[in-house]
Amino acid sequence: MIKRTFADIPIFDFDVIDSTNKYCLDNIKSLENEFSRSNSWLKAVVTAQFQTDGKGRRDRQWQSEPSSALLSSFIIYPKFFGTMLDTTLIITTINMILQEYSVPSSIKWPNDIIIENGENEKNNKICGVLTQIIDEYLIIGIGLNVVRDDKSTLENISYLDDFKINKSPKSLLEEIITRVCGFNDDTFIPKNILDQYRNASSTITKKVRIETIRDKFEGTAKGISQSGSIIIELEDKSLIELSEGDIIHIR
Repeated sequence: MIKRTFADIPIFDFDVIDSTNKYCLDNIKSLENEFSRSNSWLKAVVTAQFQTDGKGRRDRQWQSEPSSALLSSFIIYPKFFGTMLDTTLIITTINMILQEYSVPSSIKWPNDIIIENGENEKNNKICGVLTQIIDEYLIIGIGLNVVRDDKSTLENISYLDDFKINKSPKSLLEEIITRVCGFNDDTFIPKNILDQYRNASSTITKKVRIETIRDKFEGTAKGISQSGSIIIELEDKSLIELSEGDIIHIR
């Protein structure tokens, strides 16, 4: 492991690790001594070239080839407006960067960035975000596919270099950190972030199938609430608001 600093944010850089999020969760107390003192929100970043046991939501496996993806976990002190909005800030920032490089990306609620492939094809995932909580901290894990490995057998995956974007995971990480460090108590305006998220959403207006821990049902995604939850209109025209769940866009 190599420790370096960028924009006064400590970065713990591994060649190989089981999971960057797991490392943060397991070592949060020892990492506290290394946290940035100048940034009131982003405290440190753990990153790796390869994960042997990367995880997505609901403990699903996150797979990527060595050195093909940006694999990082941001340690956040939840100083702004809570888990959903802080996660929304991260995923919206990443999507804005991708769109500035002319990548035709959009956000699939709650935490995926996708490339839509048309009516009869599955969408390709280019980025996923996983948020976990320990004590007073948020751990926001990012997996962003950067360089395609021709030997990979993974399906429905897009990479930045599919769009002729020649960027390294390191340079993209530093770009994300730079953007995120630009936010503070005066510039983190929930309405602005939520408006950007809504404008980039591929889920709003879609007929969707939702699976939560307790229920399964279908409806139409009508919008994103002020807290970052999704608003679903059911078949009886009633509205419900969800802060968690898996969503499938129905073609």
